[in-house]
Amino acid sequence: MKTTVSLLMALAALANAHSFFQQLELKKDGNQWNMMKVGEGVRVPESKNSPIWFTPHKSWEFLPCNGGDNALKKTDVVVNVNTGDEIHAIWRLLHNSGSSPDEIIDKSHKGPVIAYMKKVENAATDPGSGDGWFKIQQDGWKDGPKGEQWGVDRLRKNKGKQQIIIPDCIEPGNYLLRAEIIALHEAAQAGKGPQFYMSCAQLKVNTRPGSKATVKKPAKTYDMTKVYNKDVPGLTTDIYNTITKYEVPGGEEFKCSV
Repeated sequence: MKTTVSLLMALAALANAHSFFQQLELKKDGNQWNMMKVGEGVRVPESKNSPIWFTPHKSWEFLPCNGGDNALKKTDVVVNVNTGDEIHAIWRLLHNSGSSPDEIIDKSHKGPVIAYMKKVENAATDPGSGDGWFKIQQDGWKDGPKGEQWGVDRLRKNKGKQQIIIPDCIEPGNYLLRAEIIALHEAAQAGKGPQFYMSCAQLKVNTRPGSKATVKKPAKTYDMTKVYNKDVPGLTTDIYNTITKYEVPGGEEFKCSV
């Protein structure tokens, strides 16, 4: 009996260390925020909140939008947003978790928080594979008080809300939005490495009314299964040693103006 209880506690602790991006929050009617339902326009794992593991690489085909052992709930919803909109990717430990820091992701899972987009023909059906991804947001390491230095620290403090701005200069159309956490607590350990947590939202991006932004295409785009490897700075960082500088992995961040 004791063994069973101990095993269940260990499994619960393991699950509680993980996280997933499960829903969107959009601004409606001026400054009113609207929290969408879990899985509404977001490809959310049905039950597992496990990462895609750096080692072994057997799951790397699912790095774009998750999947595989983390079976995804299908959604036909494509969410309308405008260029220039601020939206929030909401992270939780479990589908019914609250917004306290320990219900977002365990504080040990320090690392960057990143967002990418990819233009597609049909956001409801495109798997996200291949080239075309470009980074639109990143929150890595910043010098400051302990517990406030990493993107994950700030995500926990912000009730699991990853703040993302849809670039004002991108073409209208269907896009996938990929929100990601890279946990580095085992990044420097032999045979282990970073853990990747991600989901994709399905968006239809419309040009913001009155926008005068010149349409601009990303100079560089990426295949998510190839952008990360053991030689990429920021994936093997030992977070337990003194850090003075950190380069967020995943290529350069796309900006409308330089």
